[in-house]
Amino acid sequence: MPFNPFSALTSKIFGALLVVALVVVGVQTWRLSAAHDALEDKRNELATCEARHAVTRQSIETLEADFKRLMGEASERAAAFEQAKLEAERDRDRLRGEALESDAKIARLRQMAQQPSDGRCEVPTELLDELRGL
Repeated sequence: MPFNPFSALTSKIFGALLVVALVVVGVQTWRLSAAHDALEDKRNELATCEARHAVTRQSIETLEADFKRLMGEASERAAAFEQAKLEAERDRDRLRGEALESDAKIARLRQMAQQPSDGRCEVPTELLDELRGL
């Protein structure tokens, strides 16, 4: 068979291209493997973050529930305080009126006690009326 220079050159080019292709495939395989590892690391990191966020969300929900409960209790105490203030004002007004009545009654009794006696040991009816209920 006669020597064909193109056939040897073609074989060399084909061989060189095959080596280059194998190197490219090897490099791409290595890069794909590294990318897959990086992706797996990111997935693990994401799962860890999501777990932490779930704990944080649960803590926030607990705090919000406690806050709502405490605010409700505070509102109830504020309403009870306002009611107690109103009752205290009514009691103060009632006691002020009773004190004025008592002071007036004491003044009347003192006035009666300072009146001169007529010599009899009878207690005046008006004094008895004033003393009733004491």
